[in-house]
Amino acid sequence: MPTIDTTIEAFLASKNFDPATISRLGFWSQQFSHKELSDISEEDVDNALVTLSTRGKMIPVRMMAEESGELLREFFRQRR
Repeated sequence: MPTIDTTIEAFLASKNFDPATISRLGFWSQQFSHKELSDISEEDVDNALVTLSTRGKMIPVRMMAEESGELLREFFRQRR
């Protein structure tokens, strides 16, 4: 059964996406990378949405807020 990471990798390989989409996918990857898609429960998603609402739009990197989209794209490129 595919995991969220393998699904995201296939999705990103299908075409180029803007940094905002990649950043959003990165969030879900961080939340569920170890789970198979069929094992993600409604409660898991609810908890992740609470985390998302408290986190905000940017991830702090080295004391500055940076968009994470390009970092995630590079992460998935290196995994291939």
